[in-house]
Amino acid sequence: WSKMVFDRLFGHPIRGTDENGEDEDGDDILGSEALEARGEEESRGERLFRLLFYEQIHKLTGMEEMWKGRSPPHPIDLRAVPRTSSHDGPPKRLQVWTLSENIEAFLSCFEKLSHLASTHGRLEFNKDDDLAMDFVS
Repeated sequence: WSKMVFDRLFGHPIRGTDENGEDEDGDDILGSEALEARGEEESRGERLFRLLFYEQIHKLTGMEEMWKGRSPPHPIDLRAVPRTSSHDGPPKRLQVWTLSENIEAFLSCFEKLSHLASTHGRLEFNKDDDLAMDFVS
């Protein structure tokens, strides 16, 4: 799923979507218009985080059939999570990251990949690229 998000944001259009990146239902949750802040003080990365980890999870929790026999996921409200202001890069790879460290790594990677995509064009996912791997993990 995260590799699909990477490809959709920075790479080539995904099979099953049209040339505008919309799926069969006409949803374009990852398009440039969807990522623009809606009158709020939030970055594109924070908007993406909210779309993926709050709005989409909230939508999934409403599908009661899916959660029979297991617990549904919990949406993450970015505003409710205490944030660290460490800009030393992602946490060490062999440690268990806190929720705050995960959020900071996600936002940092998104900003760096967005800059690369704007200067170099479409990006190809490569499992040997630490930045790409940090984004999808």
